[in-house]
Amino acid sequence: MRNLLCIVLLVGSLVGGVLHAPVYAQRAPGSVGIGAQAGQPGGFTAKTYGRAPWAGVFSLGTNFRDQTVAHAHLLREHPLPESALWMFWGPSLFLGLRSLDTRSRVVTGVGARVGLNFYTERIEVYLHASPRAEGLPAPDVRIGGSVGLRYYLRF
Repeated sequence: MRNLLCIVLLVGSLVGGVLHAPVYAQRAPGSVGIGAQAGQPGGFTAKTYGRAPWAGVFSLGTNFRDQTVAHAHLLREHPLPESALWMFWGPSLFLGLRSLDTRSRVVTGVGARVGLNFYTERIEVYLHASPRAEGLPAPDVRIGGSVGLRYYLRF
């Protein structure tokens, strides 16, 4: 119940911010944003823009218990009509370690990322879901998701 309340408050804040945020176009090629995300997993994130509508995202996350994973995403972004929101989606690869002790196991697989974001000047706010299929150490399917902020160093 506590997690549900946190999600509702976070989504409400996100929607409230969108309603009062000026609309900004997708970042110029070469723009770099860095930030943090909370969720499954939470951690550090960096994003760089290529030619429109493509962006590359790297994230290094952990669940703060027993797993650290690096993700690489190739995302396509598209503005939603008559809205400050953008939609993004694309494939991903991941590599990480589970059971962070002397018996660590490599975790690897493929996935996807789909979500919404908006920009206010140099800040990007986003919410996404990340379904993934693990190949190692054993086949498994998981769904994660995060909310986060990125600050853009260059436009």
